[in-house]
Amino acid sequence: MKWDLIIFDCDGVLVDSEAIGNRFIAEALTALGIETSTDEALGEFLGGKLTQIKISVEKKLDKNFQMTGLIKFTKSNLGIQKVS
Repeated sequence: MKWDLIIFDCDGVLVDSEAIGNRFIAEALTALGIETSTDEALGEFLGGKLTQIKISVEKKLDKNFQMTGLIKFTKSNLGIQKVS
């Protein structure tokens, strides 16, 4: 099949991805030991950036993370596998 058009919705206009994304953020924070519900994540991080989450995690755990280390740690704790 030949496609005439592909739309990439990277800003949430066509699909509201905030609830989905914040559910994963809540699961990741809980895996790090910061008990967080989806509603709490939405309240704190709605419309935010990954760096905002990183800063929040560092303050709550009193620990500094390299962004790649935090992402790898979170993926391994959530059982996320590389998709090829």
